[in-house]
Amino acid sequence: MKKSAKYLYVALLLFCMASIGGCALGVLFVPDPRQLVKAEYRIPKDKKVAILIDDNLAPLPNAKMKNKLAEKIFNILIANKAIKDYQVVKYEKVRRIANRVVDNKKISIKKVGELVKADYVIYINIIEFNLQSDADNPLIKPIARAYVKVIEVETGNRVWPVSFLGKEVIATQRMAAELANSSHNSEYTNKLLNALAEQIANLFFDHREG
Repeated sequence: MKKSAKYLYVALLLFCMASIGGCALGVLFVPDPRQLVKAEYRIPKDKKVAILIDDNLAPLPNAKMKNKLAEKIFNILIANKAIKDYQVVKYEKVRRIANRVVDNKKISIKKVGELVKADYVIYINIIEFNLQSDADNPLIKPIARAYVKVIEVETGNRVWPVSFLGKEVIATQRMAAELANSSHNSEYTNKLLNALAEQIANLFFDHREG
C-alpha cells in the first residue's frame, strides 16, 4: 500500500471511530425525559419492616394473594435500594399473628409489630379490588384502591402520612373485551396485583414516572 493511501486509510478509520464514539457518548448522556418523582416517605435504615394487609372491605380472591402482594412490594423495595434483605419481616409470620383474636377483637397493628419484632409496619387497607366493566367502553377495567400508612411500632404512632386514612393508591389495568371471561380472570387479577404492588412500593423511593 502506498504511503499516501495508508495515511488516508488511517485518517478515515480514526474519523469513523471518533464518529461512532461520539454517537455512543451522545446516547449515554441523553437525559431521561420522564419526570423524577420523589419518595413520599423513606424507610429508616437498618430498621425491621413488616407489611400488614387488611382486605376486610374488599377481600382478595384468595388468601395467598396477600403473601404475593407483600412479597412483590418487598422485592421492588429491595431492588431499588429502599430497604435491605435483612430488614424484611416475612408476611407469613405477620399473617399468622394478625389473624389472632383476643376478647373477640383482632389485635392492634402495634401489637402485631411487637410480636413479629418489627420496628415499622406498612399497613395496607384494600378498599377495592375487582375486574370492573366500563359501561361506556367495550373494555374491562380491573381496578384496585388502597390506603397506605406507616406505623412506628414502639410508639404505635402513625409516622406517615398526615391523613388518618393514609395515602390513597389506585392501580388500574385494561383488558380487551374478548378476554373478559372467567378463564382470564386469574391472569388479570395477577396483573392488577402487580400494578398495585408497584404503586405502593413507589411511595418509598425516588423513581421515574411511567
